[in-house]
Order: sequence, then structure tokens, then C-alpha cells
Amino acid sequence: YWAVDWHYRDATFHNEWQSYRTKKDATLQLTVAHEYEEKGSYTFVVKVIEILGNDTTKALTVDVG
Repeated sequence: YWAVDWHYRDATFHNEWQSYRTKKDATLQLTVAHEYEEKGSYTFVVKVIEILGNDTTKALTVDVG
């Protein structure tokens, strides 16, 4: 599965959105959108977890203006 923390604050990942596969539904949502209500610079983190439990994360910054 993969998950997103839209308001990352440096130390702890907060799972605010996720998409995962199940035995009954093997589809996986591959895109997601989020709208920030105020202007500013935001850091969000994407975490991907594979079937064996290994994971990787990527922090990205977006400027909303």
C-alpha cells in the first residue's frame, strides 16, 4: 500500500490518506490530490510499503501561492 502525510512535521509520519490492495480487490489507486487552504510552503511525505513489509518514504515540498 501507499500512504500520504499531507502536513509532515519533521519527526512522525501521520497517515492522513492511504490506498491498499486486498484479496477481494487487487486494484490500487495510483494518484491522489490534496488542496491546501492557505498560501505557504508545505512538506508532505509519501510512504510506500510492499507486501513483505519493507517501506520507503520520500519527503517533498510544495509552494502554494
